Amino acid sequence: MKAFGASCTWGSRRSLLFVINNPNVLLRSRESGSTASRQNASNLHRTVCRLGRVRSVEINPEERCILKTEEDPLVKALISPSRNRLFRAALVGIVGLFLLGLFAVFPAGARAGARTGALGLATVTATSGGAGEALNTSTVLLFSLLFIAAAALAAAETAITTLWPWKVRKLASEEGDSSMFTVLENNLTRFLTTILIATTVATIFTTAVATEVASAIFGGKAAVAYVTAGLTLFFLFFGEILPKSLAVHNAERVLRVLLPFVSTLSVILYPIGKILAFSANLILRLFNLYREEDAPVSEEELRLMIAGADRSGTIEPYESKLISNVLDLEEIDVRDVMCPRVDMVALPSDATLRDFLSVEEQYHFSRVPIFQGTTDNIIGVMHAKSLLKYLGQSDLLDTTKVEDLADAPYFVPESVSAWSVLEQMRLRRLHLAVVVDEYGGTAGLVTLEDILEEVVGEIYDEDDDIESEESDIVELQNGSFFIDGQAELEKVAEALLMELPEDDLAEHGTISGFLCNRLEGIPSAGELVTIDNVEFKIVTADDRRILTLEAARSEEEPESSNDMPDLFKVMENSFGQNDDRKQNEDRKRSEER
Repeated sequence: MKAFGASCTWGSRRSLLFVINNPNVLLRSRESGSTASRQNASNLHRTVCRLGRVRSVEINPEERCILKTEEDPLVKALISPSRNRLFRAALVGIVGLFLLGLFAVFPAGARAGARTGALGLATVTATSGGAGEALNTSTVLLFSLLFIAAAALAAAETAITTLWPWKVRKLASEEGDSSMFTVLENNLTRFLTTILIATTVATIFTTAVATEVASAIFGGKAAVAYVTAGLTLFFLFFGEILPKSLAVHNAERVLRVLLPFVSTLSVILYPIGKILAFSANLILRLFNLYREEDAPVSEEELRLMIAGADRSGTIEPYESKLISNVLDLEEIDVRDVMCPRVDMVALPSDATLRDFLSVEEQYHFSRVPIFQGTTDNIIGVMHAKSLLKYLGQSDLLDTTKVEDLADAPYFVPESVSAWSVLEQMRLRRLHLAVVVDEYGGTAGLVTLEDILEEVVGEIYDEDDDIESEESDIVELQNGSFFIDGQAELEKVAEALLMELPEDDLAEHGTISGFLCNRLEGIPSAGELVTIDNVEFKIVTADDRRILTLEAARSEEEPESSNDMPDLFKVMENSFGQNDDRKQNEDRKRSEER
């Protein structure tokens, strides 16, 4: 059990801020030094807390109250010296407000019921002469205080939901166990329950007092209409929209101001809320609707939180991108990240270690698949480190077969997610897997580096040609693009501002496959095809795929502006000819006369 010291002012010999509900408690008077039992302590003025885990309380000569207890942030925050007087004043004020509301509202309703012959809460009907009751200052003051309390509670609720949970946890960890944010993190239900009950009570009493005021001013049935219309607009703007807007934009500052107030108020209202919550849970259990476990955070909610943290500057853009890429791995098929079969570098099973050494010197691959017959029959994976002990033995390099040193291959379906393959590689301690299609044939290879590049971006080795790696789509000086046939279709469409159907993007991974499907065959070099106002020209191709191509967006030019003057000239000539014809006809008529 951990112990800590906290203190509060000994305001009076017969007054304590709290009453300890524990049989082991000892209270020592600062004046006489005598020890009082729990029975004597119960005679002291009881104001607030039930601290069930407190072991002992001592009053020392310096007028300090020392608590020895388990770590309890709520206890520490409630009794801290800097907030002690504020809490006591707020507590007394809240209790006074509720008592004042009860005494002011219920008698008014009784008096109104006596005059009208019916009992009603907070409704005062005007006398037969139409004169309203006198409007006293206490009623206006009560209305103002209750309304301010309701608005403050609405702001506190919005501020909590704005910062919860990540910002609250961050502030709690930064400010320590005595912070009110730590109290909020550990007692969220306590605060929300308090706010709910207090807001409801404050709103009801405010409406009741306002009805009494309106009845006294206007009288008769008109009071109901005035109160309904006026309070609706007044509460909507000043009691909801304005305080909640303030809380959204200044959530941390609002909570720092209002949390002590809500925390103190919870001492009175939270026990009531627990009783109501127990009753509600009991009803839910009767209908088998109660669930104890917390609802998990969905992936969509997590993405929204990441986007919000990115916009607010809490995390860096590259951190947001990394997290989003990790989440996307579950949605990326391994076929989208693999090296396709046509680009594979593989060795037959009867190849020697010298053949493997030649391949290693040319391509610098650490692992090479070994096939028997065709690449559809991969029987092993040869690792470059297996060559080390044979490098000084020329005869063994020429006689040893690669299949004798190859490790067993690991096969994965092309439809499985990249995340699943990454997890299996981690568990099996593998760096390469053979991707197979639905018929069992080899579709390609995927390495651990291929999957990691989907998260962190392109990874270059010491001997990689960075320029060639980044030249899948190159914009030329004339505005056209030089494109590698294996460039991703989605990136090509984005660069060329093409609007392709989702089906095409999902079906085809490369621009080569997309164009071959549209042309229903393998095009030859120099062939042209136009899709979505983009003209593609095949530069190089073999008998299996398109290797390189050029693309340029052909904007549809509007009608030439030079045609417009010609049109005006035609219209002008037409009108001119009509005017000349009319003038000639008028001249002929005048001559005939």
